[in-house]
Amino acid sequence: MAESEGFGSLRSPSSLLRKLSYYRLLLTRLRLAKDYKGSNPFLI
Repeated sequence: MAESEGFGSLRSPSSLLRKLSYYRLLLTRLRLAKDYKGSNPFLI
């Protein structure tokens, strides 16, 4: 029980970090889309 609990707490930060990196990528993608909105309005 204690081991699985430890793994759970260990998994939490890693998933959070992965989510953070994902949102970071999405944010940069959005920024690029905003920059290229004039030339390509269909870019998301």
